[in-house]
Amino acid sequence: MKPVSVLLPALLLFLVSCSGSGPSIDEMKWKVVLRDDGETRYEQLMVFARFSDPDSSEDPALAVVAVDGTDLIWRFERPSWSEDPSGGGWWGLPPMASPTGYRLPDGIYRLRLEDLAGRSAELEFRPDPSRPLRDEIVWPAAAVADGRLNLEPSNPGARILIRNSEGALVESLPAADGTAVEMMEGGSWELHIPAGVGEYDVLMGPFRSEGFEPQ
Repeated sequence: MKPVSVLLPALLLFLVSCSGSGPSIDEMKWKVVLRDDGETRYEQLMVFARFSDPDSSEDPALAVVAVDGTDLIWRFERPSWSEDPSGGGWWGLPPMASPTGYRLPDGIYRLRLEDLAGRSAELEFRPDPSRPLRDEIVWPAAAVADGRLNLEPSNPGARILIRNSEGALVESLPAADGTAVEMMEGGSWELHIPAGVGEYDVLMGPFRSEGFEPQ
């Protein structure tokens, strides 16, 4: 049996970490993205948030996104969150899509943050139910050939995202027609066009470095 003097620091640490203070969602951003992965065009939900907890910045452990009136629930444990490398305490959840069709269901969405003790905080949001359908927008045609991007129509906000073989972002370049692009062996690339087409961002890819021919 360990001496009491050894057990006390561990007990005090446990009591401090479980002080009874719950987490908070300090700020949230979200958007619906129209995705073309080379085979299918569908909606993705992207959620970003700044979290805090008086107990510890490591205490928030689970993020849950649920849609009222449906059985649709996404659960993301802390290791699956992506921290914004530019700082500011922003975290991104993995992209979400409907398992039964290309369009996300209409309704109230709830983001819930839970800490290690099960205490929680919640915010709600609602995508515009009148947003355009995937066949109601003009999709760009894009390809990389002979080291240059072919893009039509052009878009001043478009960017090409170059990723390595592990999928990590290596470089982000303005995506003007004719832009010189140096691909990494075994890597991939995406085309990102920010909101301006209805309420959607458009994201095409990831595609292998050899290029692609959209349908």
